[in-house]
Amino acid sequence: MSQRVLRRGNSNWAPPREQLIFHIHQSVNRDSQLKKQGYLCAGCGRGVEKGYAHRFRYCEYT
Repeated sequence: MSQRVLRRGNSNWAPPREQLIFHIHQSVNRDSQLKKQGYLCAGCGRGVEKGYAHRFRYCEYT
């Protein structure tokens, strides 16, 4: 009998796991942070056009 395996997200992105944060990070420039993330929203995984990165409102579009 084969069992179905549940996976989070897909091969490119997975939603953040629940965790305790012990270190508070300094705020980073939005454009540079999106560049580090490969122009994907950290919360929902939606792609962001490079031209709109400077006015992207994180998970407002989900």
